[in-house]
Amino acid sequence: MSPREIASLGTNESSYVWEENLRTINRTIKSYSVEEILLGVMDGLTSFSKVFNRAYPKTDIQSYIVYKVHYSLKSIRKKDISEFATDLKEIYESPSLDLAKNSSG
Repeated sequence: MSPREIASLGTNESSYVWEENLRTINRTIKSYSVEEILLGVMDGLTSFSKVFNRAYPKTDIQSYIVYKVHYSLKSIRKKDISEFATDLKEIYESPSLDLAKNSSG
């Protein structure tokens, strides 16, 4: 199994299926001499995050930025979305935390 195949395992998103997939992934990545996974980037599916943390307890979980932006925009009035999205983009594209905090947004 190649690393690319690992990333596309499974079409069913139940936690049971993902737990089985992670067992397969774990066996496979060990053959590539990977000892631990430090960062998991995912879509915010709560059950998957829990399963992932059971399999890799030292791993930090981070949501895709696209999902964070999408959820942020859901609570903004339609007439303010464009301005808000522009401000948000400036924050997310800042090269440092200090610049993001001091953005014009």
